[in-house]
Amino acid sequence: MHRYRNRLLAAAMASGLSLLMVTPLRAFAPEDEVQQRDFTSEQAILALRTGTMDNLGQQLAALRDSKDATHGGYWYLTLYYDGFEQAVQEAESDADLDTLEEHAKAFAAMKPRAPESTIVVAAVALARAFREGTPAGKGVVAASASRQRLEIIRGQLDDAKPVASRDPHWYTLMARIAVAQGWSRPGLIALVTEAASRYPDYAPTYLAVAEALFSDAKTSKEEFDTYAHQIAELTKPAIGMSAYTNIYLHAVQSLYGTQFLKATGAQWPDLKAGMHDITSRLKYSPMHEGYFGMMACVAGDREEAKYFITRSSSNGQTPPDFIWGSTKFFEYCRAWADGKQLPEWPLPADPLPNIYPGSRMLTFDASKRQTTAFEQIAQDR
Repeated sequence: MHRYRNRLLAAAMASGLSLLMVTPLRAFAPEDEVQQRDFTSEQAILALRTGTMDNLGQQLAALRDSKDATHGGYWYLTLYYDGFEQAVQEAESDADLDTLEEHAKAFAAMKPRAPESTIVVAAVALARAFREGTPAGKGVVAASASRQRLEIIRGQLDDAKPVASRDPHWYTLMARIAVAQGWSRPGLIALVTEAASRYPDYAPTYLAVAEALFSDAKTSKEEFDTYAHQIAELTKPAIGMSAYTNIYLHAVQSLYGTQFLKATGAQWPDLKAGMHDITSRLKYSPMHEGYFGMMACVAGDREEAKYFITRSSSNGQTPPDFIWGSTKFFEYCRAWADGKQLPEWPLPADPLPNIYPGSRMLTFDASKRQTTAFEQIAQDR
């Protein structure tokens, strides 16, 4: 199926059709939400690899301007940029990396005044700098050559800010550079504050900083929770507690899994408020509902667990292992949420870290692919 999908993509690109026309955002059934998101990144990967980027500016502009599609257009905007970075991660040689950068620059030359032109070039260059200079599992770029590349990329982004920052991902790239360069906490907060004032509903910027905080052993639970509440305040009235929950959801997806309450200072009433805010904004998102059902079960909130498990199941979301750790755990939570008296379930350890964090390319570690499903897609490709 993946091979057929890639042939379809290649044919669409060759014919000059807009990929968004060929593959509408609701092209997949609810249970295929994961594949739908992977498919968006796949479009970007193939476009960058082959240099067939004629319609890319139109697609990125459409996603930037229309935030209501399915889960919010901003999520799909991010997935395009994630796809460019994934192409860099999967490149097999320096020559392949050079080709990817050449394709990004050729795209920029076609649309020199478009904000996404700078972002595409910077995203590819930044991904390469991280790949070449970041030790596995470390957030700060180590190699001196890569540090110099970071400084150059930062200068290019700064110079292009009046135009390039019309794309919200400008702030995400700057945040990742700031983290890699070891900016102080006040400097990071100042950057995020400016981003939130312009794009409060664009999560990847504040998630990039959150990821750096919760992966730093020096950050206390209280400090992380303070940051999450700060972002909730900064993003009012547009997002508010949705941002608080987004931050902890990112921590669940990226690091803690079912251990999130033990490992963090998350406050369940605030998490719950944000969960309902998110699902009221995103009318169709069974994957969110699946995560929230799991989190409610872990928190011992039977009413909320039943609510979200029921919503997720009615929307066609089967119990995928990457959320629950195992089908047995899902069945336990569903039975418990239905009111059955059951012995306490030993929570599984984080089943599959690094699944869908919003800034998943903060560091490069080839030993940690995103999902087994993604591995299969990569093999098929």
